Formats: sequence, C-alpha cells, structure tokens
Amino acid sequence: MSGRLNLIGTNLKIRQLKKSIIILFLIFGFILFFIFGLHQYFNIKILNDHHAALISWYAQLGVTAWLIFFIIYVLLVTFSIPGATVMTILGGSVFGPVIGGLLAIMGATAGSLTLFLMARYVFYDAFYLRVGSIPDKIKKGFNENAFTYLLFLRLMPIFPFWFVNLAPAFSNVSVKHYFFATMIGIMPATLIYASLGDSFIVLMETGREVNLNLIFEPRIFAPIFGLAIIILLPLIYKKIKA
Repeated sequence: MSGRLNLIGTNLKIRQLKKSIIILFLIFGFILFFIFGLHQYFNIKILNDHHAALISWYAQLGVTAWLIFFIIYVLLVTFSIPGATVMTILGGSVFGPVIGGLLAIMGATAGSLTLFLMARYVFYDAFYLRVGSIPDKIKKGFNENAFTYLLFLRLMPIFPFWFVNLAPAFSNVSVKHYFFATMIGIMPATLIYASLGDSFIVLMETGREVNLNLIFEPRIFAPIFGLAIIILLPLIYKKIKA
C-alpha cells in the first residue's frame, strides 16, 4: 500500500514538473519576444516599409513562406500577443486574399486550440484565478449549447480574442466543438482583413490609411451581426417557448 502511494506521489510530482517546465518555457518565450522588440514588427508602418521585400521573399521561398507565416500566426495567438490583425492583412497583401485568408484562419484556429488545451490541462489553476469569475450565464451557455454559443462569440468581436480562447476551457466545451466553432466563426472577419491586405498597395499609393477597425464599420458589422443573431434564433425560440 505504501509503495502504491509513493508511486502515485511520484507520478503527480512528474506531472507537476512537466507543467512547470511548459509554463516557464512559455513565460520565457513571451518575455524574450518583448525584450528583443519583436512586437514592433507587427504594425502597418513596417508592412508599408518592407512590402516589396516581403513580396520578393515570398517569390524566393514559395510554399515555405506559407509555413513560416502559419507558425508565426500560431505563436502570436498562443501567446495572446497583439498583431494577428496586421498578420492577416500581411497575408492577404503578400499571398493574396484566398491563400492569405486561409493561412490566417488555420493559424488562428491552431493557436486558439493550443491556448485552449493549455488552459484546460496545464494552466487551469493559474488562469482560473484570473478568468474564473466568468458570469454563471456564460458558463451555462457554454455547457448547454457549446457550439452555437461559441460560434456566436467568435462572430461578434465584442469580447477580447484571448478571452474567447480561454473562457471555454473552464466549461464542458469539447475539443471538437471548440475547433469547428472557432474555425467557422473567425472566417468572416479574417477574410475581410485578408481582402483589405490585397488592396494594400492601392491604399498606400492613394495616400489612404489602412483601417484596422474596418470590422466595426456599419456596412460590414451589420451583416455579421445579422448572421450571429440568425445563429442564435433557435436558442432564443427555445427559451421563449419554455
């Protein structure tokens, strides 16, 4: 019996050690990112100054450039570092709206899923102290209608992206529902910014600024809002009927 307890204790210590190593590694990487000033490269001015070089870089590397872009996007979302919108515009500008948009969608989905899994299985205790006060109604919504509720939050840019990445980790949202709701929900906004990136050169040549808040303009926000409401209609009807 004593040997069994010792074995359980050892396994728990090993598991805790693995979690600590992952946490320290990610914290160290996050700090290095800002120490070396890498965050300064995720702005429109840098894209404007180096656009020709990026086009040349893509011409030389080809498909490898897609992989590099994807990895950088995943890291940005995983570490919750601001810059994903600029990366999406960059992708549309360098790769075109279709390839750039698809790469951004895949990168954002993979990064969100990585953060979700870490929050649930590695950082649960630490993150719960910060976001564990999620309103009970939000938790209940996730638990009862996980896919629909998360899809609505993904479509509507009313909550910070990192919050929507983390909040489901403290409910009963399955990995499958999280993955598909994220991938589908971020498509409209991502493709819009990728298309904006495709018009980057024209905007720069005409002296117009790239609008990072484009998604909130009524002509764009209204259709997305309408789509989000349509998605919620079955739940609204169900509650009214009840």
